[in-house]
Amino acid sequence: MSSFQRNDSKTSSTTDGGSPVKEENFVDAVLSQVDEDNINDIIKIQKKSLERFEKTNEMLVNCVALSEKRLEKAKGEFMANKDLLITAKNDLEIIFRKIRNMKQLLAQKYPDVYEKIANEHKLPSEEDDN
Repeated sequence: MSSFQRNDSKTSSTTDGGSPVKEENFVDAVLSQVDEDNINDIIKIQKKSLERFEKTNEMLVNCVALSEKRLEKAKGEFMANKDLLITAKNDLEIIFRKIRNMKQLLAQKYPDVYEKIANEHKLPSEEDDN
């Protein structure tokens, strides 16, 4: 019949006072309300839900793995571009330092011409470069 049938050997039919046990009546009432078809339907629904959750979990695991791969690739590209920018910055600093040194040499070697051109074009002073 039902897997929810009660085992009569485990329950006693009388209490200490000799009257019938009301627990048996309660168990019988509960068992009479259990519908085997409803329980089977609930179990089927739970199994389907479990399958869906497992599929969803698998898809999420795949999504996380793909995201991790893309993140690692983006990190590599970022680091390469960062290194390129640092190299370019250092190169520009060297170039501007050389230009400042050349300007100083020209100002010392040809002060009249340098002053004339500086006034015409209003060249920025050394303090502005720093």
